[in-house]
Amino acid sequence: MAAIAALASFSHFIADWLMHNSDLAWYPYSEGHLGLGLWGRLGTTSWILEGVLAALLWAYAWSANARRGVSSLWPCLVLFVLFVQMSPWLSPMRFIATLGEPAAYLLGGALVGTGFIVPGLLLSWLIVRAERQAKPS
Repeated sequence: MAAIAALASFSHFIADWLMHNSDLAWYPYSEGHLGLGLWGRLGTTSWILEGVLAALLWAYAWSANARRGVSSLWPCLVLFVLFVQMSPWLSPMRFIATLGEPAAYLLGGALVGTGFIVPGLLLSWLIVRAERQAKPS
């Protein structure tokens, strides 16, 4: 499990490295930052490309789960809603950026933290629930 988590973290780092606009810190308070800047160069197209990648991963998960008799409907719907909510037009970070400091910094941090924890817990619960429902009694 640790190896899978490490691989997932590293693959996320690679994806972040491609997308971030030279604002990806090596470590907290690091002076050095990374990023090839696809967000800045591609604009809205970068969001569309992330959606295409997500759709490919959804299709793979749907197919793999269907072979096991597990429904992926609810997890995929949650991921779709999250994708739409993080669009360049609906993202709450767009509105937080208009606030002054320290409100923008604190509220942005709270939303990012919540945005990782709550969907992760919800998706874990939905997947476990779907797998339990698929098991024969």
